[in-house]
Amino acid sequence: MTSEDLAREVNATIAACQERVVGVGNSQYSYGDTQRFEEMPFADLVLMAREEVQDLIVYAVMTDIRLKRLQEAISAFNAPAKEVAKYARSL
Repeated sequence: MTSEDLAREVNATIAACQERVVGVGNSQYSYGDTQRFEEMPFADLVLMAREEVQDLIVYAVMTDIRLKRLQEAISAFNAPAKEVAKYARSL
């Protein structure tokens, strides 16, 4: 993967975030010309942010569990990452 490839992946992720803002986020958080976070009490915003951080932690742990299982599954290959990636793409 080149730096340009990585940059394209970053842009694709940002585009997906933007789609969430104008999609599901619009229906949940838009008040027309303002957003819900702009009008909610700061204590509520902090609580909401903390809950989101807690969700991120849980997702990170779940992802780590899956990565650990993947690592264990491919450790038998004992091959360079590029070779394993080629094999994985063929699945």
